Amino acid sequence: MKKIKYILPLFWVALATVTLSLLANYLRRTDQKSSIANPGHRGVIVNEKQSSPNDLTLISLAPRQAAHLMDLEGNLVHSWTAPISDFNYSDKDHGCFFKNQKAPWKLFKCGWQAVALDPHEDLIVVAGQQFLAKLDWNSNILWKIPGVFHHDISVTQEGFIFALEKQFHSFRWNGEDFKIIDEVITKISPDGKILKRVSLLSLFQPFTANANSLLIKGFFEKETSKEIDPYTDENQELKDMLHSNGIQYIEFNIPNLCKKGDLLVSVRKLNLIGLLDFENEKVRWTWGQNELTGQHSPSVLKEGTILIFDNRENIEISRVLEVNPKDWKVAWVYGPQDTSRFFTKSNGRVQRLQNGNTLITSSLEGRMFEVTKGGKVIWDYLSPLYIGPDSRKIPMSIVYSNRISRNKNNNTTHSSK
Repeated sequence: MKKIKYILPLFWVALATVTLSLLANYLRRTDQKSSIANPGHRGVIVNEKQSSPNDLTLISLAPRQAAHLMDLEGNLVHSWTAPISDFNYSDKDHGCFFKNQKAPWKLFKCGWQAVALDPHEDLIVVAGQQFLAKLDWNSNILWKIPGVFHHDISVTQEGFIFALEKQFHSFRWNGEDFKIIDEVITKISPDGKILKRVSLLSLFQPFTANANSLLIKGFFEKETSKEIDPYTDENQELKDMLHSNGIQYIEFNIPNLCKKGDLLVSVRKLNLIGLLDFENEKVRWTWGQNELTGQHSPSVLKEGTILIFDNRENIEISRVLEVNPKDWKVAWVYGPQDTSRFFTKSNGRVQRLQNGNTLITSSLEGRMFEVTKGGKVIWDYLSPLYIGPDSRKIPMSIVYSNRISRNKNNNTTHSSK
């Protein structure tokens, strides 16, 4: 009885400690998301005006068929849009092949997944995973190319376009036929002509039936997802072996790292980024396995470092990394240790600005914010638009963003991303 007398108080103390710990953790996470979930605090909520007042941000929001230029006060400067009928989408979901997925994931397959301005300020659009198109300033469609384009595009200073595209093939494994997605990098001329396609599967791993193949071994035992094959319009089991989601055309030479004309790509399923010699169809180097988880939006900076949005869906706390490829050590990180935590399971973007700050986009939270090297948030924007019924309303996701500098004549300064 005496033992029970002493044990019971210890039990209740332990239980109370665990309960308080769980409650504190919940409140911390709730507090981190409170401003994002509060419809009364949307738009630009922080602006310390460290960037040029002429700067604009180009954004697209899922599932809108539109792109917008916004100033640093959150004011709309210009919009592009085109009716669904202008694109002649082939199904009533407006190009959403991935019909089995639940919102908000399905929304990323609709709308304008990626947008970019070319040197003449025409807009390049990845539209609904059915077309790549060019629109003029007044939203007139100059040309369009059918294809399952997705996630990201990069426009060169000469106006050439590098886009990510999906193609579909059959593959036989252990006596069974599988349908697979082959990721392709497509080069397009300024007037909309396809110049070259290169398969990422062939670059990252010779496409053979070798049982020890990096991409093939064990892959066909993993889960599948039913998706609509755009060429047969049938429900198919498709194997997404790579899931590329980011591309950057390199405009400069950096000794022992890259040369002008190389491409930096992100391959989500392999948790790596890779530098490609596109013209000679070779991989120069890769990095990220055992370091990254579901990353997006890598970019080589002129200083010779690499900036990456690391989603880290395994722990539900995203971060931004700047790594030095000379030794692959982290030169700068913004993430879990900072007061402004963020997380997006899908998408996400990061951009180093001309003032040395970093623009981070947490897509599913509908949030963009600018941070200094010291980690201070000096500009913060929350999408004021929502989607879904009132009981399950979520912020409209910012699937694509790019800060653009304007000169004194209000002309935009071209950015390859």
